[in-house]
Amino acid sequence: MAVNVYNTASATVNVSRKEMIDWINDTLKINFVKIEEMCSGAAYCQLIDLLFPGYIHLNKVKFSTKLEHEYMNNWKLVQGSLEQVGITKSIPIEKLVKGRFQDNFEFCQWFKKLFNANYHGQQYDPEEARFGQEVSTGAKALKLTSGKKSFGSKKEEVVAPIMRGSPSRPVGARVGSSTSKPSVKTVTKTSKPARISPVAKTTAPAQAGNPKISQLQGEIQRLESQVAELTANAQELEVERDFYFGKLRDIEVVCQEANESEEETPSPFIQKILDIMYATTEGFTQPEDPPGEEDVPQDEYFYDDQQDEEQEEY
Repeated sequence: MAVNVYNTASATVNVSRKEMIDWINDTLKINFVKIEEMCSGAAYCQLIDLLFPGYIHLNKVKFSTKLEHEYMNNWKLVQGSLEQVGITKSIPIEKLVKGRFQDNFEFCQWFKKLFNANYHGQQYDPEEARFGQEVSTGAKALKLTSGKKSFGSKKEEVVAPIMRGSPSRPVGARVGSSTSKPSVKTVTKTSKPARISPVAKTTAPAQAGNPKISQLQGEIQRLESQVAELTANAQELEVERDFYFGKLRDIEVVCQEANESEEETPSPFIQKILDIMYATTEGFTQPEDPPGEEDVPQDEYFYDDQQDEEQEEY
């Protein structure tokens, strides 16, 4: 059982945010720069694996996620593992996943105290334990979803090339300077920015300020993440399917060999195993053999007979 700790005004030892970040980075070999990046819960999952090995399955942890519902999955793993070791702590998951500093810093303070009370100097390789995966920073994911300062940043990117193209004269001043007589060299230098500036001023801010485009971009990112997750799940299921199919095939071969070795009647126990393996459920139909499949066994039998004849000759 773990040593439970509580946060009280007299018992809490305040740790600065810099000391907290340095401790997390040194312990897990990651590169966090803010406390808010702990909001995904992945780092806590690995810290619990360090303190209490075997109580949390790191293959279920979403280390590289940027989705809030996957943050929830990580935090549920944290809550469940702490309950298994006897830690009675109500975790404010809905507050922590929002990535606010105060909520995450308070929980970090409590967890640091829990860590100090239960750590006994055991050796631990964090990179090997998480299978070499990088731990994503929750703060970056929040910047992608919140949309703050996105319009301003796009406007600066559009204006900057125009100012660099005409450093000696503002873009709007060329239209009003009708009395001046610029030379040929001056006209050639300012002609290109003059053509680009109307497009940059009209189209780019319009796209940046269109909420529908921003909404569609967010939807595309969400769907791409879902597709990646479903692809990974499908690959895992295929590996698991092939594994169990191989096991069943080995059992079938053993049973068939045992039946062939029986001189009189097959063993009822082995026959029962084969009946279970060959049983079908309601609504299941065995797939038909593709065209030309019937010729394959004949070739295999012919090949086997030929091998037997060669062995008899020797």
